[in-house]
Amino acid sequence: MTPNDVADALRRNNANIGGGLIDTAGESVVVYGVGRADTIGDIERIVLTAPKGVPILVRDVARVEEGHEIRRGAVTEGGRGEAVLGLGFMLMGENSRDVTRRLSARLAEAQKNLPPDVRLDAVYRRTDLVDSVLRTVRLNLAEGAALVVAVLFYFPGEAARRAYRRVGDSSVDAVRLRYDDALRHRGQLDEPRRHRLRSRRR
Repeated sequence: MTPNDVADALRRNNANIGGGLIDTAGESVVVYGVGRADTIGDIERIVLTAPKGVPILVRDVARVEEGHEIRRGAVTEGGRGEAVLGLGFMLMGENSRDVTRRLSARLAEAQKNLPPDVRLDAVYRRTDLVDSVLRTVRLNLAEGAALVVAVLFYFPGEAARRAYRRVGDSSVDAVRLRYDDALRHRGQLDEPRRHRLRSRRR
């Protein structure tokens, strides 16, 4: 007998089977075959084979004991070994900046109760991404304004100035809308101004 034979026998004798319904006298009875092994003794009594009518049980060929749970994965940090990773989920309608601030406060409280050699570090904050977007918007706004001014100097004429002024206004308006959207995610944009921008966008 090979280990695969033992595994197949355990698989066949460790399952619950549904038998359908029996309708009688206006009532339905659920037929359900319960065959799951619940204890070590149940596993030990599973029959592997029966040569010449003599059953061979699992306990006759193996020792059954409780083992460790199978490892599903691991997180490493900075090439210094394993770490514990946790996630904070934000509810719908919440402000990401407020949630991040509250999470940081709770992490600081939890850090006080940990051993000195255990440290809690934030791997990713959503507000960091928002701040990066705001810096990019500011840079693009400055570069766009400088480009419009340069074009006006190099291409004189009333028609050219009107055309480039429209292009510049459109660019500034688009950048400003994106900037206000980022402020809204940070909770720094008041509600009336937000409605005015949305109406203008339409």
